[in-house]
Amino acid sequence: MKGRLKVCCTLKNDLLNVLRENNIPCDRYGTVKEAIQKANDKDGVLILADGYPEKTTKISSLLLKLAKKKKLRLYIEYPSRLPGLKFGKPRKADVERAVIATDFFGRSLSPMRILSISGLYFTPVSATRPHVVAARVAGFDTAVFGLPKETFPILFEPRPGELLVATGQLSRFLTGRYAPQDAWQTLWHRILCWLLPANSIPKLHWTPMVKPSYGAKQHLPSNTEITAVERGADWFLRSKLLLHPSRLRDFKAALKKTGNDSLLQTPPPDAPVGDGSLGIMEAPLSIIQPDGSQLQSIALRGDC
Repeated sequence: MKGRLKVCCTLKNDLLNVLRENNIPCDRYGTVKEAIQKANDKDGVLILADGYPEKTTKISSLLLKLAKKKKLRLYIEYPSRLPGLKFGKPRKADVERAVIATDFFGRSLSPMRILSISGLYFTPVSATRPHVVAARVAGFDTAVFGLPKETFPILFEPRPGELLVATGQLSRFLTGRYAPQDAWQTLWHRILCWLLPANSIPKLHWTPMVKPSYGAKQHLPSNTEITAVERGADWFLRSKLLLHPSRLRDFKAALKKTGNDSLLQTPPPDAPVGDGSLGIMEAPLSIIQPDGSQLQSIALRGDC
C-alpha cells in the first residue's frame, strides 16, 4: 500500500515548493493537528519548523499517540519537547559543522561527509546513534580526523520506523543556501524514502539561489573576461555597501554603540543605493544567516 506526504508548514517553505516543482504528491496543512488527523494509514507526515530559529516546534503527546495508532511515519523539526526526550534551550552552533555519522543515507552520502547548514541553531538532546551530528571537525568535504568526543545530534531516529527528529531546520536548504547541493539532494531523498518506504521517490532537483555562472566542463564565451569585470563593478551597487542617507541614522547609532566592529543588516534588494558621497562600508560578512542574508561591517573604507 502506497502512502502520501502530509506537510505542516507555510506556503513559503523551501521543501514544500521543491516537492511541488518535482511533482511529488503532497498535501499542505497549517497546523500539526490537521496534518495528523487528515493523514491516512501509511502516510508520511512532515512537521516543519517555519518559526526557526526564534520559535521551536510544539506537538502534543495526544497527537503523537494518534500518529502511532494510525501507523504514520513522522519527521519533526526543531522540537522543544517530545515524550521520553529532554531537549535543552536552543543554541547557535559556534565552530561546529554538520557531519554524516551513520550509513543511513547510503554510499552517495557516507559517514564523515561534511554538510553546510547556514546559521545553524539546534535544540540539544541526548540520542543513540544519530545519523547527522554537529561537531568541531577538520576537513573541507570530509571530517579527516573523524568525530570528536563531543557531538550534538542534528538528525536521529528515537523510534525506528516511526519517528525521525531534526534538532534544527533542515527544510530551509534553498533560502539558507545549504551546501553542497548534491549532498542535500541525497539527504532529502533518503528522508522522503524513509517517510514513504512503499513509494518510488524520484531524486529532487532545484536551482540554487547562488550558483556558478558556468559548469565545470562548459566552454566559456569569448566575452567572459569583460563580462566578469562589468558584473564585478555592478556588484558594488547591488551590494548596498555604498551608504545611503536613509541608513545614516542606523549607521551612526551602531557606530556610537559598539565602534567600528558593529554590524548592520543587509537592506532588501529594492532599497536605494548610495552615490558614494557618504562612503562605502567595508564588506558583507562571509557568515550566512538562517534566512540566507549576510550582515555588513559598518567600517567605512576609502581604499575600496
